[in-house]
Amino acid sequence: MATASPQSIVQGWAGQLIALFDTSKISVKDRAVPGISSRTYLTKAVHDKNMLRNGMWDSIMTTLKPGDFVIMQFGHNDDSPLNDTSRSRGSIKGIGNDTLKMFNKFLQREEVVHSYGYYIKKFIQDTRLKGATPVLCSPVPMNHWSDNGKVIRNNNTYGLWLSQVAKETNTTYIDFNQLIADKYDQQGKDSVTRKYFTSDRVHTTADGAKLSAMCLAMKLKETKKLGLKKFLKW
Repeated sequence: MATASPQSIVQGWAGQLIALFDTSKISVKDRAVPGISSRTYLTKAVHDKNMLRNGMWDSIMTTLKPGDFVIMQFGHNDDSPLNDTSRSRGSIKGIGNDTLKMFNKFLQREEVVHSYGYYIKKFIQDTRLKGATPVLCSPVPMNHWSDNGKVIRNNNTYGLWLSQVAKETNTTYIDFNQLIADKYDQQGKDSVTRKYFTSDRVHTTADGAKLSAMCLAMKLKETKKLGLKKFLKW
């Protein structure tokens, strides 16, 4: 019988975050879907129909109610090609009003593609229309290191654009990328690679997911205007 090593099992931070909340006081749901971008989370244009089981944006809208929080993170897959035959999931870089009308090779139909910022603003607007509170998190860092021994940040790309959207829309922004990268820098490349990442250097292991979730929970606790501190376990 074949067995999988801990380093080959992918786990995201959202599932680990649930364990840090007192679920007798608050209901926390992981609505993340692997492999999607901000664009495809909205359009539901996925390469694997099983990805639809956890619902996409429209299903969140059917259950979201006043007083809820939506913690959202997009970016990794937005950097994919805008148009190809396998996924066509990329978004236009930046936060502008640029659009691209194209024949989607994957969907085999016409589509108008918008910028990363456009999709994020759409999620923010929809969330607020339901009386809920949006929270933006920059994408977690990958296991990519610069020559000076530091984790490569995304503060000139998706982190920057997300912070700009946050400022423009007066939305809580958490520089999740910086929080985690600082922890990685402290532990060093070899330790981080061994403990926190699968071999693709993109996806985290259970330990990596736990570290990310703890970083986020600590920041949520410190962000007084959200009022989530009372729901955390410590």
